[in-house]
Amino acid sequence: MIRRFLAAAAATAALIAIVGGVPVLLVVVAGNPLPAEVPAADEVASALTARDTGQLFLRTLTVVAWLAWASFALSVLVEIPAAIRRRPALRLAGLGPQQRLAAALVAAVIVGASAPAVATASVTRAAPAYVVAAEQPTGQLYVVAPDDRLTAVAERFLGERRRYDDLARLNGLPDPDRIAAGQKLVLPVGAVDRGARPHAVGRVDDSKPAGPLSYVTARGDRLADIAVRLTGDPDRYREIAQLNGIRDPDRIGASQRLQLPADAADRGPRGHATGTILGRPVSQPPAAAEPTPPPPDPAPPSAPAAEAPPPASPTDDADADDNVLDQLVLIGVPLMAAGLLATLALALLRRHRRRLLERRPVDARIADPAEPRIESDMRVVAQPVAVDRLDHALRALSIELADRDALTLPDFIGVWMEGDTVHTLLTRQPPAPPAPWEHEELTWTLPADAGLPEADGQLAPLPALAAVGSQPGMHLLLDLERLGLVTITGDTGRAENLLRYLAGELACNTWSDHVDVIVAGFDADETADLIALNADRVTAAANTRAAIDRARRRVEQAVASMDRVGTDPLTGRIQDIVADAWMPQVYLVKDPTMDDLTALQRLDKELDNAGRCTVVVVVVSTEQVGRWPVHIDDDGRLSIDFLGLAGTDETLEAASLSRTELGAISGLLRQVSPSTAAPEEQPAVADAASSVPSIVVPIAAPTPRTPSRAHNDPTLDRDLRDWADPAIPRPRISILGPAMVEAAGVAPADRPRFYTEIVVYLATRGERGVLSDQLDEALWPGQRVKVTTRRSAMTRTRRWLGSGADGEPWLPEATADRRYRLRDGYLLDWDLFRRLRERSDSRGPAGMSDLRLALGLVRGEPLAGADMAYSSVARNPYTWLPNSDIQPHHLTSAVVDAAHRLVELCLASGGTAGARWAVERAWTADRYRTSDITWRDMLRVAAADGNTAELQQTVTDLMESRDAEVPEDLDSETYQTLCEVAPDVVGRS
Repeated sequence: MIRRFLAAAAATAALIAIVGGVPVLLVVVAGNPLPAEVPAADEVASALTARDTGQLFLRTLTVVAWLAWASFALSVLVEIPAAIRRRPALRLAGLGPQQRLAAALVAAVIVGASAPAVATASVTRAAPAYVVAAEQPTGQLYVVAPDDRLTAVAERFLGERRRYDDLARLNGLPDPDRIAAGQKLVLPVGAVDRGARPHAVGRVDDSKPAGPLSYVTARGDRLADIAVRLTGDPDRYREIAQLNGIRDPDRIGASQRLQLPADAADRGPRGHATGTILGRPVSQPPAAAEPTPPPPDPAPPSAPAAEAPPPASPTDDADADDNVLDQLVLIGVPLMAAGLLATLALALLRRHRRRLLERRPVDARIADPAEPRIESDMRVVAQPVAVDRLDHALRALSIELADRDALTLPDFIGVWMEGDTVHTLLTRQPPAPPAPWEHEELTWTLPADAGLPEADGQLAPLPALAAVGSQPGMHLLLDLERLGLVTITGDTGRAENLLRYLAGELACNTWSDHVDVIVAGFDADETADLIALNADRVTAAANTRAAIDRARRRVEQAVASMDRVGTDPLTGRIQDIVADAWMPQVYLVKDPTMDDLTALQRLDKELDNAGRCTVVVVVVSTEQVGRWPVHIDDDGRLSIDFLGLAGTDETLEAASLSRTELGAISGLLRQVSPSTAAPEEQPAVADAASSVPSIVVPIAAPTPRTPSRAHNDPTLDRDLRDWADPAIPRPRISILGPAMVEAAGVAPADRPRFYTEIVVYLATRGERGVLSDQLDEALWPGQRVKVTTRRSAMTRTRRWLGSGADGEPWLPEATADRRYRLRDGYLLDWDLFRRLRERSDSRGPAGMSDLRLALGLVRGEPLAGADMAYSSVARNPYTWLPNSDIQPHHLTSAVVDAAHRLVELCLASGGTAGARWAVERAWTADRYRTSDITWRDMLRVAAADGNTAELQQTVTDLMESRDAEVPEDLDSETYQTLCEVAPDVVGRS
């Protein structure tokens, strides 16, 4: 039983001891207040009229004491179950004071007795390691029209219907579904009127009311600094506090709206006063109807300035606020509550792409997604560091526990991740954990900075672990196998979103070596989308009753296996005892009937008797079934009573995957699935430095190509010389390997990866440049970035790049067109590679030297590791790559094709040394040796040298990398090549 119930039991025993001791003491001191027999009426009259010796007063006092004890004891008995159930207690007439005292005593005793539970719950309720920035208002107002809806208003002004909650939060709307005609809504920064549409036909009120200013606080603001900014006098913070009913001036929160004194005037943002001003001073004319008053006389030197200071130049902002450069500060972005799932789906997406790259023909590229924005959204919220840390931690812990017997193994019920720290939640006190884990009550904690041994090949101990509450940097996961049957109750839509999320995570996660996910009750389209996530794991039952019957049979089989082997699934996985027998089956049930619920209740009893037995059932229902309910309120907050997580906790929201989001992810995975996707030919694009080079010679041509067209690039050789000469003050940007920038200016002292990303992004934009809004969305997606933050970033980047020989900066300031762009003349290795490749095509066999120069630019896997975050609480870099022309897999394909062309030319001329070097260059970029093109080239090189041993080893390595049992399992073209160059090797294999 979980610790809260243990605490309640201990509290009950303590209260019985406390309350029960009072009557014992009364009996000893004052005796039994009840007579031995019922007195007659004359005996009562005699006792009342006889001379008082003090005995009557003592007896009366004793009776009063007994009555007081009885009323208090009754109050305690009423309060105990209410406290355990966290429900209001029954009110007892006339016993209000006693009941209040009893409630306080019960609460105090339960808290004291549940000290371990509080420790565990405190992990669950820890403050988030990130900060959600508030929407900043503009002061622009929208006047609601009849029949308007907030979702339509959000679509009209913010471009996305799902951002209605931003409007609700900014305007303090308790119910976003209720807005009234004539109501005025403040619009946030960045709002753009896209024109009236159904249910959003109101007008924009640009007139700002004259009168006192109001101020919307930002994170980190202080009332004294606000007073300085708006009044010039820090001591006037008391006046602002009194005006707004603030009892404690030291405590103000973000996005709090403050009324200001009538004479307030904005003197410009400053430290701890960076919020937003609404309204306009009285002295400013409300509209053009009145003549503009003459400018005021200059203020005397001793008076505070009444005007805001002029905007600082970007150069002056080099040390301005840059506190969000690498922080994870997301606001209402898609998939925000699905960070772990986004990471897992991206990993599956990469695996699918690698499968396509294996069999990609020369001159072809795998198709880009139809909606690259979906992949970008996934990259924004993904938590790759958390996923890798969790998987590694669990497998490494399993290794350390392998020598313990079942009685001394921990009983896991869940995992709490906070940044890079892993807390395992336990149901009982086990022996001390292995190092470097730390023991705290019912929690084993792996600190964020603790190292772990290698755990490759170790079986996953908790394959049914899944997140139920997930925000960036914070995740609560439950071991569903330990619970058996879980009911999700509360808001139906949010409950179904959580069930859908569990299906997605279990279908894709890496900490399950294998798990069968059986879905029931979903419609046909949704079932198909769930299966598309991972058809190897997800299947569908014919109906809910069939799924329940299958689960009951599986329970019987698991119990028989446990009796036969003499171990439980957790011990079997940790000690690798008949490991195949302990792969869990997870049944996800939606829309059960009353008969289904009755059958599920019977199944829960069987699961209770069996214990951990590889069977999991999660059901969404309005009725609670089983022993482990998870409740979601209308705001998406979780209540998990058996963990001590109450619905009033706002630090954790339910993990969520909407029907639309599921369709988007499954559609993306379908497009790159090896069974449905096919490489596509890419047309030649000669005018963009970031385009993928086209290769026009048929793949079957065994002889070198002839010149296909004239080529004119008079500056190429000079650019190559400048690339090799570090004394030339031209910025060098490398992406054919880990991203790197070399420039003549002052390199940033910190965050080099961030500033490198800015330079790479600007280089890919070329002459188009980028608007400030586009830059913000690319570098800080889902965030509200202050102008000073962007200026600081661009100023430091400008300093790093330095200036050309003419003294002009390589990164000019944004001018009238509001665009940032690199000045022409910078050097990009991908641009040089493309130009060399094109010139080699025009020269035919004489182009070998250009190919060598191009491949010599390759330093490693293109943009290797660029998209990995610093930690679980840092922003994910390079989220804009799916919408760019430099996606790493395209760059790798171009390198492989160029190397293949050089191999052809070398073999045609009778030299194998150059061909070997070309293969090595291809594998430098393609470090997983994904493409069969290079493997076929290596086979030809070994055959040309007559090296049979090398040829045999190459075949062995290729088959191992492709998990092929016989050569016939290889790609058909690869197998054909093998038959041509080494028929004897094929026969021996």
